Amino acid sequence: MNSSGALWRCHPGGLRLVTDGFRGRVALSGDLFVTETKEFRLWYRQPADEWLDALPLGNGALGAMVWGSPAQERLDLNIDTLWSGGPRVAQVEDLSGVLQELRDLVINRRSYAQADALALRLQSSFNESYQPLGWLVIGSEASEHWENYERSLDLSEAVAKVRYEVGSDLYEREGFISFPDRALVVNLKATAKLDMVLELGAPHQEVQAGADDQMAWLEGRAPIHVVPDYWDTDPDVVYQPGSGTRFVFAISVRPSGGTVRLAEGRAYVEGADEVSLFLAAATGYAGYGRDMVDDAEQLRQACRRVLSPLVAEPYQALKARHIAEHRVLFDRCSLDLGPASALPTDQRIEALRNGATDEGLCALLFHYGRYLLMASSRPGSQPANLQGIWNQKIRPPWSCNWTTNINAQMNYWPAETTNLAECHEPLMDLITDLAQAGTRTAKDFYGCRGWATHHNVDIWRSTWPTGEQRAHPYWVNWQMGGPWLCQHVWEHFAFSGREQLDQCHYQLMREAAIFLLDYLVKGPDGKLVTCPSTSPENSFRAADGTEAAVSAASTMDIWLARDLFRHCIMASEMLGVDEDMRQVLTTCLKDLYEPQVGTEGRLQEWWEDFEEPEPGHRHLSHLFFLYPGDEAVPGSPLELAGRRSLEHRLACGGGSKGWNRAWAIGLWARLREGGLAHEHLEKFLREDLADNFFAAPHPEVFQIDGNFGTTSAIAEMLLQSHLGTLDLLPALPPSWPEGQVKGLRARGGMIVGIRWADGGAREVSLEVPRPREIKLRCTTRLGLSGGHPEGTSVSATGEPGVSVLVAPAHGLYTLAAEGSPT
Repeated sequence: MNSSGALWRCHPGGLRLVTDGFRGRVALSGDLFVTETKEFRLWYRQPADEWLDALPLGNGALGAMVWGSPAQERLDLNIDTLWSGGPRVAQVEDLSGVLQELRDLVINRRSYAQADALALRLQSSFNESYQPLGWLVIGSEASEHWENYERSLDLSEAVAKVRYEVGSDLYEREGFISFPDRALVVNLKATAKLDMVLELGAPHQEVQAGADDQMAWLEGRAPIHVVPDYWDTDPDVVYQPGSGTRFVFAISVRPSGGTVRLAEGRAYVEGADEVSLFLAAATGYAGYGRDMVDDAEQLRQACRRVLSPLVAEPYQALKARHIAEHRVLFDRCSLDLGPASALPTDQRIEALRNGATDEGLCALLFHYGRYLLMASSRPGSQPANLQGIWNQKIRPPWSCNWTTNINAQMNYWPAETTNLAECHEPLMDLITDLAQAGTRTAKDFYGCRGWATHHNVDIWRSTWPTGEQRAHPYWVNWQMGGPWLCQHVWEHFAFSGREQLDQCHYQLMREAAIFLLDYLVKGPDGKLVTCPSTSPENSFRAADGTEAAVSAASTMDIWLARDLFRHCIMASEMLGVDEDMRQVLTTCLKDLYEPQVGTEGRLQEWWEDFEEPEPGHRHLSHLFFLYPGDEAVPGSPLELAGRRSLEHRLACGGGSKGWNRAWAIGLWARLREGGLAHEHLEKFLREDLADNFFAAPHPEVFQIDGNFGTTSAIAEMLLQSHLGTLDLLPALPPSWPEGQVKGLRARGGMIVGIRWADGGAREVSLEVPRPREIKLRCTTRLGLSGGHPEGTSVSATGEPGVSVLVAPAHGLYTLAAEGSPT
């Protein structure tokens, strides 16, 4: 007796619960979820013209962008552990007295501009950059005069395909990157004989090619330093012979009906009916705190161990194993908003830009975000960075790092809600490493116990404030990365259905809280404040007219501290440990400075009601409590102030591109404004997407958090559970009058499916991991319960194994899911 399934149905007398008891998953009946969505495919009638047209493949560690040219296929390659630089620690000068002087400037003298200048002292070296691995080019004799071309990516199978005709001959190729087999696999076949050259290349200096009778390879080193792309320093890329992370990538080729000859970094195929090729890669990075591998032969052997068994196995068997493993995750959750369009994907986007309506693109965007998370974040890999794992530039935008003041977190917002908890694990691993590395940062920069991490993080686990004592504090001097990352530790547990948090995860949260306990100081009114404090990447205008960023108790700091302290208290109670610390945290919660409402009724972003030099700023940090936090009480004065802040920020131009628009969609969803959420979602589709559906809010700039943020926002429109209630269709837009979603995950480990019509839920399925009380809200304004007006009593009928208590107002039901013999 370890799970339950329950099916709710609407009928003229009210909302009815049907259950088969505690026998695992509910046996769905009737017409619930019988129609599979068709929005699982991106496809085009022409090859990619540029990198942002290519289609992404990945298995968490290895990534490829497939261009699809008939005459010369190109696959741009990445591996998650290839970065510039190497293991290092921050170089810190004597900082004694700096922190105390900063606090005096802010708290006692309100000399904010001087505080900004002094905060530069609390900066060290810039982080390093994620690097491209190289490329594989497949050159053939195929004529350029091809026709009936089709290029596609099937999200449900994670397989990219190209198909075209030259005269009477048909050419087909398909590829995938297998998680179980750890390799890129490409299969090419044609009705004509295949002659082709396969060639490996890389953008790095001093690359060497090699081959033997089993594989051809390319090896080299990453730069020892890359200056962030937003900073001007000469030289901006530095290579050093004998230094830098080693890499090797290699191919093996199996022709059918022809011959293959391997040469240095190349393979020559002649007269084949079909060709299967396999690519593996390895780097010298062995994990945080471990010695680097600097022997190229070891890396070649690592590639050989991957490739050797693949060459001996039939292609169809490899493909079947890949698809089966992929669908274990992908098939858990899907969204159907109606029939798919027959147009190619790029034409659908263009039609939408020209005023067409295409709600299916919302479903495709939802599925694509889940696909990208599966492709860029798997157990054992590095977490998804600013571009997931796909990057072609040595100096990528913002170093392609983990930016922990929103972007790294947004990458993982859909992990739990869309039922991909395994994909969250790489972030948990990163946090574990940062907690170790961050103890030195907490001590050296602030004299505090516990651990701290700042705005920019790279593979070497940089936790210190970067900037080299010359970057503006408004983005560098932000010390709250630990508390925000710990929210993910808590959410990973909250969605799991487990009764108790893991002890090791509790320690991560506990040590982050200890840092804050040491860091907090008393303000003029005796309340505890963070100081120095910034609101991520924003600045204010002080009373003397100067523009500054450093103050005390920014509103986001307070929300993050409250979030961490509350969850630590709850975890310690579950585990029955740390009673003394629990009392300290409880007291601190009462003594924390409270977020303030300004004179215009908006939630203040800082501890004073400062003027905003940029009222339409892209960050929405002070609204954390609304989303992704869980402290917004519906209808409360703070929620109203938060709403007014959001309205003002958006009216002034904020929330207008990529990830910040995605955040705005999630905020509207939490405010139960489905129409406004959809309005911004449609703008995202029209304005923020490249033709390959990558979030590209600026020309030639890809930033994957926009993809993940919109996927999670769509999930929030359909189901919310942050207030302890399963809230069904809380922000359903009028433009989605009917549809269905299955496999959404709620806190407590519950799996939820909903079919709706005429704007209201018609059937709901629940999977409950263990007996428990469940509060479920069905808002009657959406047409539930036979169309009763909001506030009217709604009846419900209990079936064997489940007792139902009905609240008489607002469609709130309490289910006591109790086990019974079956």
